[in-house]
Amino acid sequence: MKGFIHTLEAVIASTLILTMILVVLPQTSQQPDFEMTGVVEKLETLQERGRLDLKPQKIEKDVEEVLPANFNASVSIIHMNSSYYELDSPDQIHLDSSDNSDIQIWIKNAENLNLSFNGQKILENISRTGYYSKNPEPTHGWLNLTGNGEVSLSFNRYWTEGSIPSRENVYTVNFPYFENSSREIRVASYR
Repeated sequence: MKGFIHTLEAVIASTLILTMILVVLPQTSQQPDFEMTGVVEKLETLQERGRLDLKPQKIEKDVEEVLPANFNASVSIIHMNSSYYELDSPDQIHLDSSDNSDIQIWIKNAENLNLSFNGQKILENISRTGYYSKNPEPTHGWLNLTGNGEVSLSFNRYWTEGSIPSRENVYTVNFPYFENSSREIRVASYR
């Protein structure tokens, strides 16, 4: 009989622990106070009506209308401008950017193809097709193509307006925007 009581106690204790884990703990976990879908909807509406002003301070005021009263908004806009080139080796082009940039390279055909930027080798003795992405330093200068080959190249320049605070519990949403060049509007909400 004593063994039965100990087993019954163990089953009851296990049931209580399992109930606590499944029922009580999920209700006490931190749930987000809101979702950023209202922010995305606001940006979409402004864009559809042609009233999306690409100034971080203006966007902050617009999205704060849909945020709960105890939340603030901060906005940054990441701009991207791209130039596309079709090159046959040998060739050279001048690339210029004052901020962050990257070069995306699609090699259509190659035989001992070399690619350098301001004398620094980016690709060396390539004899196959493929895709490469590089971040050149410095961000302006001459891109030289030697050897034999055909290359498609995209030179992308990025710069940012506004800033996002670095703090805990920041909710963010990214909103792509295309007009004359690509942009991404990044909205952060925080208390």
